Amino acid sequence: MEQTELKERRYVGVRETLIYGVANGGQVIGYNLVRMQLTFFLVTVFGIPGQAVSLMIFFMGIWDTMNDPIMGTIVDKTRTRYGKLRPYLLFVPIPLGAATILFFGGAEFLRGVESTTAKIVYMCITYFIWEFFYTIGDIPFWGMSAAISPNPKDRSRVITSARLISGAIGGLVGPVISIFIDLQKSGKIGMDMRQLFFILGIVAGTFGMGLFSLAGLCTKERVMQQSEEPKISDCFKCLVKNKPLLLIVCSNVLGTVESIAEITPAMLYDSCKAFYAPGNMVLAAAGNTTMEQILAACERHGLMEPRPAEKVQRLWTPEPMTLAATEKTLTMPVSKPCFGVGFKEEPLPADDLRTEALYDLVLSCIVGGMSPLYRRLYDEGLVNPGFGGEVLRVDGCCCILFTGESDVPDTVRQLLLDEIARVRAAGVDREVFTLCKNEKYGQLIENLENVEDSASQMADFALSGQTVAQQISMLAGLTAEDADAALQHILCTDRMATMYILPDGTAQAAEEDEEEEE
Repeated sequence: MEQTELKERRYVGVRETLIYGVANGGQVIGYNLVRMQLTFFLVTVFGIPGQAVSLMIFFMGIWDTMNDPIMGTIVDKTRTRYGKLRPYLLFVPIPLGAATILFFGGAEFLRGVESTTAKIVYMCITYFIWEFFYTIGDIPFWGMSAAISPNPKDRSRVITSARLISGAIGGLVGPVISIFIDLQKSGKIGMDMRQLFFILGIVAGTFGMGLFSLAGLCTKERVMQQSEEPKISDCFKCLVKNKPLLLIVCSNVLGTVESIAEITPAMLYDSCKAFYAPGNMVLAAAGNTTMEQILAACERHGLMEPRPAEKVQRLWTPEPMTLAATEKTLTMPVSKPCFGVGFKEEPLPADDLRTEALYDLVLSCIVGGMSPLYRRLYDEGLVNPGFGGEVLRVDGCCCILFTGESDVPDTVRQLLLDEIARVRAAGVDREVFTLCKNEKYGQLIENLENVEDSASQMADFALSGQTVAQQISMLAGLTAEDADAALQHILCTDRMATMYILPDGTAQAAEEDEEEEE
């Protein structure tokens, strides 16, 4: 009873909640400057060959897959009187700010240098340093969202604050940079492009990191997580022994050799003709451009010419509402049991995007990061952060899935069913519903932070027959009463199937063999 009361008490006030969001806003100023202008700055301003820049980004991507788990392990091993997270948040803004200034100052510092090799070396060193310190700050910052309070509602509020405020502040970076670049090109500011990016780096490295430092200065780490100190080598042992995870990582970096070998020229031509024809294309443009420029570019590339519509025959068969099986168990070389609980739902009409969004919001209220069930499962170590729900919808079929890893999948399954029954009977918690809805707003706004994500989001919604504004308006129209009504006819156990993937023993055997060798 006492533990429940402690979790219900509010620990984080409005001031600390807002400061956490502002700190994240300061962090994304530098992040968005690097992310949005990296190629333009290095190739156009710094004068480095595009091939060298692409190669650096490729290897930095590989380094990133190792850097994050290494830093996470280092944080877990940290034990100080300030906690395990705050020391990094107090320290990292200074070197990260300096690294930002050094990176964007390179073109100015090496103004008289003609050696391309010297520029490439400078680029690689300073970008590596920036990436390194950014990771040192980013992992503890988001770890603080879980350690800032034992109350799940406090944690939900700070996460929402971070997403909304960083979305607003970070969203200004793109337009502001575009304005200054236009002013420089038109000769209205007395500096060249090298000096402009140097100044932008100084602003991001001082003002942005000044705001980011508030995370260490003005927030408190109230939850001290006690766990066995992991070894850094364990991260890589896990990667090597977990074959499915290793395949995912390798395929993301290099692609799978077998699948590439099966592709024939005829297959590519047929796919291109059927699906990648201009008649199926959605063109979304964002940034410093006009409709006239876009149409002129389309005209130059022949996209305005009339073409016959390609007819694609889809081999759909009617999907019955009955289940093929209520339970299925497989064994695979995994180190921990995986499970999936699926509910077959009535197919949604092609133009019914509102119901899909409503289902997604209902899932957030039940198993999302702000839900009581998720916090209980996570805090008790029953699931890992990958546990969650999703709506899978195609023509003529709709289902709702809950998936994750757990040593006790049956326990998690029963707790999930109990929570669905409780929420169905009592109605969704109005505060949790509002927080989840605000989180969805934050995600939509976050995707508008830079021109690339903005265009991608516009294209995604256009393919579903919507605009970003319509999606936001539709989200605004969803109510808790709508969620209560939906719960009366979805997630029914008579249309439920469960899937288990159990370890076949090879992953554990490989680990024991390696320990014997050591």
